[in-house]
Amino acid sequence: MIKTQPAFSPDRSTYHILLAQSCTAPDQTLSSVHQVLNFMLNNGFHPDKVTTDIAARSLCLAGHVDDAVEVVKQMSLKNAVPDTYTYNFLVKCLCKSRTLSTVYNFIADMRKSFDLKPDLVTYTILIDNVSNSKNLRETRR
Repeated sequence: MIKTQPAFSPDRSTYHILLAQSCTAPDQTLSSVHQVLNFMLNNGFHPDKVTTDIAARSLCLAGHVDDAVEVVKQMSLKNAVPDTYTYNFLVKCLCKSRTLSTVYNFIADMRKSFDLKPDLVTYTILIDNVSNSKNLRETRR
């Protein structure tokens, strides 16, 4: 995958680019992300917030929303804890691809696991999604 040369060794930015690209190939899955992350770890770079954001965003955009949620959970075990940006992006992707009850369960899980509380952006995403789905009874929830 990555070939190192004596005069060049990848830095964090290189790994971030590789991570983003590994998620966008049509035949790629969670294993591609793990390959880049493992190579990154083996070379002394630990995932950070930016790594989490790139992985989650890239996987969501490639249509792998469940994988994105799983990667965020796994990275949090390596102290790359998600923030509200990551959280809200995942909520937005889940709203597009899952039922509202799944989204509500995800929000509850993020709140419990990471103490991330819904903010104005989260509620805006939820209201926009419910309004667009023409299921206004759900808005009261």
